[in-house]
Amino acid sequence: MTTITLTSTTASAKSRADVLVIGATTGSDGPLLAAGAGDVDAALGGGLAAMLEALGATGKPEEITKIATSGSIKAPLVVAVGLGEAPAAGAAFDLEVLRSAAGAVTRTLSGTGSVALSLPAATPAEAVAVAEGALFGAYGFNRYRSNGAAKPPVKSITVHTPVARDKIVKDGVARAE
Repeated sequence: MTTITLTSTTASAKSRADVLVIGATTGSDGPLLAAGAGDVDAALGGGLAAMLEALGATGKPEEITKIATSGSIKAPLVVAVGLGEAPAAGAAFDLEVLRSAAGAVTRTLSGTGSVALSLPAATPAEAVAVAEGALFGAYGFNRYRSNGAAKPPVKSITVHTPVARDKIVKDGVARAE
């Protein structure tokens, strides 16, 4: 069973997870980094958006792009998940977009030990949507599979959010579990 943890640290580049997930949005000149990716970008030398573009990433919803960190940060792999068009200044992301992106990335990362999500999650509703999506994506019912080839779900998920201690967030995550 997948476990989920909330952390209020915004220093996601220091995460010890096997995979660190950031968000990317579509931009007129290529992908843009979503909120939560700033310290990862800085730790990787400030060229993360250009690197994503060179790899063919666009930021389209649920698009997955993997980047090896080569020891620049503690996590050996950064995965950018597309979030589509960024919301207008001051507006929040559509919750279903966050939920779907978190689900897509944890589904893709099946077989991974630990995943840290540094997606836009500044509000309680956004944090809960990210946690719900991650747990939905990590769910796998393999009881009746005969070939045994299915990868196990992600073992542990950490959601980086400044509202980690908010009761609404804790209650929402408990419901999702």
